[in-house]
Amino acid sequence: MDFVIKRSEAKEIRDIPGWILIYERRKVGKTFLVKNFLQYDAYFLVRRDLTIIENGRLSFNEFIAKLKDLLREDKTVVVDEFQRLLDTFLDEIVEVYPKGRLLLLGSSLRILHKIFSPKSPILGLISQYKLDLVSPADTLTSLAEYLPPEQAVEIAVYMRDPWLSRYLEIYNGDIVEFLYNVVKVNIYSIKALIGEIFAEEERELTARYEAILNLLGSGCWRVKEMAGILYNRGLLERADLSLLRQYLINLEKWD
Repeated sequence: MDFVIKRSEAKEIRDIPGWILIYERRKVGKTFLVKNFLQYDAYFLVRRDLTIIENGRLSFNEFIAKLKDLLREDKTVVVDEFQRLLDTFLDEIVEVYPKGRLLLLGSSLRILHKIFSPKSPILGLISQYKLDLVSPADTLTSLAEYLPPEQAVEIAVYMRDPWLSRYLEIYNGDIVEFLYNVVKVNIYSIKALIGEIFAEEERELTARYEAILNLLGSGCWRVKEMAGILYNRGLLERADLSLLRQYLINLEKWD
């Protein structure tokens, strides 16, 4: 099934003038949105080994020279996973501002501190756009082309996470079976993605946090009951609501 969710954020991004930083955690669909719903003249991907890919591999110096030339020609250029680049990258590109249109894609929330710190060479020169999960409206509109209305509503909340869209073809109307099959083959990926969110907030996915998330996911919403369960599991010193308060506040803040 060739299922694609059309994202209204594309228009919002197109309407922002100048240079833009598009950021959020991994797997929310940044690259897919840019490649499928935005127009650009050149696309660069920064690999983990710090090589830059376009139509081949480029050294950092080759990449910088080509990027500057394209911007001076008023081209639209995308740099994906730019946070992996050397810090000197920002010093280099500021030389050609405000030429062209530069879209920086980043999967680390820490890049906000890099871009918008008082010492950033491009502070005030670039707009930011947080790309969240797919909106409920976009999800339902797209699903309605493939499924009966009641099934579209039932599964829409899960399809908001773009990386799950490829599993739509195994959905047979039984949402419990669908979720079981998805989790069964992605348990380590799901845990790693949650852990990444904690890492970006400079916190660890501790056993206590993980237990709280599991309880919430299983339908345990009463804080008093939750405190008692965690105490019995040896994860709280006592069944005291005050010991849970900051954990829940943090989880709400990171949502």
